[in-house]
Amino acid sequence: MVLMVMALIFVLVSIILMITVTNIFMKDAAEKNTKNFYDAEASMDEIRAGLATVCGRASTYAKLEAEKINDTTKFDENYKKYYAEYIYATLSDPNIADSHYTGAGIPSDARHRRYRIGSEKVVSGSTTTDLRTTLGALSTDEFDKEYDGLASCLKGTKKGAADTTDNSVGGEVLTTDAADASDTSTQNYINIYPSAGEVVLLNVKVKYTDKHDFVTSITTDIKLSCPPAASSEEATLNNILYYTLITDDSLQISNGTSRANEFQGNIFAGYNDSQITDYNINMTQGGGTGTGQICYFLGGGNIDLISSDLSMNNSQMWIKGLKLLGGGDKYPSGSVITGTTGSSFTMTAGSDSSSTRLYMQDDLNLGNKSNVRLSGQLFGFGNPDDLSLSDVHIESSGDVKGEGSLAITNDRNLPSQTEVTLPSGGTRKKTIKEDITEKPYEYSSAILVNGKSTTLDLSGLSSMKLAGSAYVNANPNKNGENANNDIRTGEAVSIKPSQRAYLVPADNLVFSANPVSGKVFDDKLKTDFVNAASVDAQGYYLYPSGPYAGQRLPVVTDPDTGAVEMEDVVLADGTIQRHPKVDVDSIRITVTDYITGTQGTGFDSSKADKWRDYVVSGYDKTFRELGINNIRVAAFSGGPIRYFFMSFRDDKSANAFYKLYYQNVQRSQTLEERLNEYVSGGLKLPGGVANTDTSTRNMYFSSNDDFYFNGNLIATGSPMIKVSDTWTAMSNYTSETDADSTEDDMKESSGSLYDSYYALLTNLTTREDMLSDLERDRTLFENIIDESKLTPAFSTRVDGSVIGNGSQNKRYYVSDTGKGCILCHDVSGSSGPVTISEADRDILGQIYAKNYGGDSTKAEINLIVSDTEVDIDSSINEINGLILSKGKIVIDHDMTVTQDASSVIVAMNSVHVTENSVLGSANEGYTLTTPRDIFRNPSLYAVGGRNVDSFDSTTETVTLPSLVTYENWTRE
Repeated sequence: MVLMVMALIFVLVSIILMITVTNIFMKDAAEKNTKNFYDAEASMDEIRAGLATVCGRASTYAKLEAEKINDTTKFDENYKKYYAEYIYATLSDPNIADSHYTGAGIPSDARHRRYRIGSEKVVSGSTTTDLRTTLGALSTDEFDKEYDGLASCLKGTKKGAADTTDNSVGGEVLTTDAADASDTSTQNYINIYPSAGEVVLLNVKVKYTDKHDFVTSITTDIKLSCPPAASSEEATLNNILYYTLITDDSLQISNGTSRANEFQGNIFAGYNDSQITDYNINMTQGGGTGTGQICYFLGGGNIDLISSDLSMNNSQMWIKGLKLLGGGDKYPSGSVITGTTGSSFTMTAGSDSSSTRLYMQDDLNLGNKSNVRLSGQLFGFGNPDDLSLSDVHIESSGDVKGEGSLAITNDRNLPSQTEVTLPSGGTRKKTIKEDITEKPYEYSSAILVNGKSTTLDLSGLSSMKLAGSAYVNANPNKNGENANNDIRTGEAVSIKPSQRAYLVPADNLVFSANPVSGKVFDDKLKTDFVNAASVDAQGYYLYPSGPYAGQRLPVVTDPDTGAVEMEDVVLADGTIQRHPKVDVDSIRITVTDYITGTQGTGFDSSKADKWRDYVVSGYDKTFRELGINNIRVAAFSGGPIRYFFMSFRDDKSANAFYKLYYQNVQRSQTLEERLNEYVSGGLKLPGGVANTDTSTRNMYFSSNDDFYFNGNLIATGSPMIKVSDTWTAMSNYTSETDADSTEDDMKESSGSLYDSYYALLTNLTTREDMLSDLERDRTLFENIIDESKLTPAFSTRVDGSVIGNGSQNKRYYVSDTGKGCILCHDVSGSSGPVTISEADRDILGQIYAKNYGGDSTKAEINLIVSDTEVDIDSSINEINGLILSKGKIVIDHDMTVTQDASSVIVAMNSVHVTENSVLGSANEGYTLTTPRDIFRNPSLYAVGGRNVDSFDSTTETVTLPSLVTYENWTRE
């Protein structure tokens, strides 16, 4: 019994011991298996991180490409498409044959090529083959040079961290075995969905083997989602790589002798008026950025071409206005332009004419001997009535409500906005609405022919929309009756002689003439005011009647002492009295008191505006019926002649009057005689051909043309004149209902286009609603450069032993390839200009030779950044890269400026000293490591442009890893 019990106990102990040992082994195996699983999962996470980087680069690329198109209605659509295309080009393997996809390019929505595992380059001996072939220019773009396959997303752990000597240990991304090629469910494909901006990698399989030969396999699909299309700083500011000139102030370009100065790449001309004088510019898209790239010219001020030529090809121009001046016209300063040459402006469309566009807030103004030839599309988006009524707001839900312009509604002003002095002594900027009220003519888009012997050729346009109408630009006289210059006409395309159409008929003026001489005008004022006036105790004349009755008439004062001038007055009885001399030109008058004529229906002499019920001579209608609500007196160029103009209450009234005026055949014939003096070659119209039936005196357009005018158009050529209907696309619309509908559409787009214009001038994006409040409060230079980092870079004087120490307001940086950057800072605070010359390039050459042993003559100036005016010396006649200035950019000689994104980004990463400080250290004055550190979000500009890690908008923050998610996860 004892032996049996002991045997049983031994058996039980043995069983328990075996179970315990087995359990220990099982726990150890489970632990190792679990660890192996986590190691495999860590490999997946590394893939995820690598793909997140791809997503960041894809988003940057997509924004750049979508903004080139500049179609705000399709921005999101294009953004998502380019996002998916970029990922496809990065990860697909064009060298693997696939029966499911045999075409070229990007399929719209389908499973297609295998994704690539491994390097994007194949090296065989001395030959390196780049596999990136799917997106053309993208595959060799220096801006984003390197592409990674999935395997390289594992970074350094491919061999395994546990035992780096064992090639069998670590994570491995598996491809489909050849034996399984017929089973598409296990093959590694990419599904691309451009419409949603999504890409799905099918059957991503990672096998992880540890040093104990424990193996874990994870198979999953990986979805790469698209981040919001909000134009964040991180993505938008990469636009600067495609610019050649950026200034917050203006461009002053002059004294060219060549007719072929090349400006390749985009230009931002600043917020103030720019002048191009005696210069010829051929502006084209920059090199190395892909065929068909759109070239942008942006400016918040007017561009004055003075005896100069500007030609643009396949371009978009967003400006306030464009003025062409020639011999006999006046410079902006007021002096007369000598010589006999005029200016020319040519926009030539590429293969897709819709990509060539001219956007204007104000006017295209042609002076003497101007020559304008346009193709593509023209959008004059300025309409003061519509813009001033803008009422748009964003609700808490994020929905946009109201109509018009978001920027105008919320008083988002540009740096060039006029300042007003506050009672407290400070200043503030006028709101845009205030500006529109005071200067409506600067927010009304039209084409003005104000010079003689001009040519205006619109035959290449496929679309033309002018939201505004012309204004008579008459200088105000001293009485202030024309302080706003708001003499609105009824024309969208106006030729100077037609301005007389808006003069008050002479029969309706007490002068019986219009215009009248200054002497006749002044004598009338003296009769009505001085001779009839009473005087106060000090002898000052008083207004006898009207709204100023009892107030003193204005007097003449000595400009130096301010003393009132006195004069002797002979009274009727022969006695002489001395009185303060009256300043007749400054007498405040009520112009409408000089209106007379036949009294029409409703005339009431007691009414304040009784003059509106006089019949307008020649029209059988009263001023009121014609929509005339005021009379303006004007003096052109401050001359002695006074003109009385009719001012209309709205565009439609002015347009209707215009048609009435020119329906008289005799007037039309006289008009043509006057017009031919101005438009020497006729005004060439697009589409259609001239009507050969001269009795109809008409020209017409083909039915395919898209031409809308908020006003009328005169065209001369042969013996024909065309007066269009308001808001009619010539032959397109026959009913007034259609015309009104077009008017509403055009006005609605006026506000949205102004928002795009504002956004471009703020941060080089067309998405105003996505700008942050901080971005709106800064200028473009301030949105690009962090001045809080620029200033400290000059806090220490450069040591005398350092190359370039003589230029205390400049810092020099050179890369190992000779690409160079010059940073400039107004150290003295004088706001004086800095001059860039060949001497500066020589300094870069010395640093290049000292640091890297390079050929000093091969160093280049590729990037100039300055917080004050930059003058380019005549010793510099070529720059490949970017000039970025807070002040003016002045060029007074022939130049070639070429966009070079790759050189700019290399120059951003250049240094003054080598890494081992051969030349010195921060103590020598170079406290800034690389120029890119002064740029906002400098990680964007690391070589290759790869270090984007997040996207911010006004509503949310999206980290890139969150864009990469797993689907259909399994493990073995």
